[in-house]
Amino acid sequence: MSKLIACLLCILPAVAFSQPGSASGDRRLTLDVPFLSSGSPGRDPGTTISRFDKRILITSSGGSYTCLYLNTGNGDKAVSITRDESSCRDQLPVNDEKFALMLFTQSGDVLSFYNRKKNGRIEHHVTSGGTDLVPVSYLPDTGVLERRGEAVDFFRHDYTAHPYRANNAGSPKFYLVGERTPERITVQKSLGYSGIGYLKTDKGIFMSFRVEKGETFFSVQSWENVAVAFDKAPFRLVEAELSTEFSEYYDREMRKLEAKRFSGSCSDSEQALNELRKQELRRQREAVGRTRSGNVYQSQTAVGGYSDLVDPSFQLESFDMDTQVKICKAEATLSRSSSERTRARLTEKIRCLNNLRLDIQRVKMEMDALDQRYRDNPEGGLPEKQRLFGTLTGRACN
Repeated sequence: MSKLIACLLCILPAVAFSQPGSASGDRRLTLDVPFLSSGSPGRDPGTTISRFDKRILITSSGGSYTCLYLNTGNGDKAVSITRDESSCRDQLPVNDEKFALMLFTQSGDVLSFYNRKKNGRIEHHVTSGGTDLVPVSYLPDTGVLERRGEAVDFFRHDYTAHPYRANNAGSPKFYLVGERTPERITVQKSLGYSGIGYLKTDKGIFMSFRVEKGETFFSVQSWENVAVAFDKAPFRLVEAELSTEFSEYYDREMRKLEAKRFSGSCSDSEQALNELRKQELRRQREAVGRTRSGNVYQSQTAVGGYSDLVDPSFQLESFDMDTQVKICKAEATLSRSSSERTRARLTEKIRCLNNLRLDIQRVKMEMDALDQRYRDNPEGGLPEKQRLFGTLTGRACN
């Protein structure tokens, strides 16, 4: 990997900057980032097009490449993570089957755009995970950084970056380029991703070329002026489709449940199961509503809504009741049957169903224990709960 990085550094073109007074080597560098300077995003809320004037190729200790797009006027940023650096060389490949891009706006939107191929055609999708009016940042917005360690040259010695870090154990080290290299700076605002980008400080604006924390690092491979436009119009919002589809599903399934009528010796159990399924539908409808109440990256309400939709705990009670109905019907048929073969089969079926109920109760106890363990982070226990529920599904008692 180190040989590859060294090779890239040799063949990369010189990096250009549009800021007035930009310079290389030991000459002074003045950076102009309107978003950080004025703090007033210039935005046309009526347009579907996001524009970017900076494109930064970032490599990491994990071997992946991050293509970071910045709008230095309004603070928007977009990120594409790939194993192929060449994807950060052209205009955004919006019609490529593997296209994927995350857009972060200063109004709080966190949008994930991606393509899927269906019936030979490319479909464009976007998921918001909800929306919340809280900006997302991946660089320090506040705090004091002190200069520590040896400087590092970037881009064939065109830029010398000085290492800075906060005065506490385990804090990351940022390699910064700016007009000055003071001993201490106070960060006031930032624009970037994964430790790379622009920092506004009390000593001026700096560019962060590299960040290190332990064995993990992110480092700039190119930083260039661009005129990239991204039109969001062709992408369909997944959450809106989910809400519409579930609303149709809810109405259809509720009509079926409302229309059911029960009779016979097991009618009470069947009616109870039917009411339980209605409750489950209403709970799912409420959970879908909560998914749209905020941003899953920051809103616990939205996270809880998504968690409830996939949490198998809510299915256990109806699964248990369904098993009880099957036992009741098998016992009713057994009481009327005179065939020894049929009676033997039904007896075995009842035994199997009773064992299944015991396993359901065991799984319920284990899920309750997981709820206690993850009471401060309910979604953390979901993978194990899904695994537990999977041990029950597919069990056949014929």
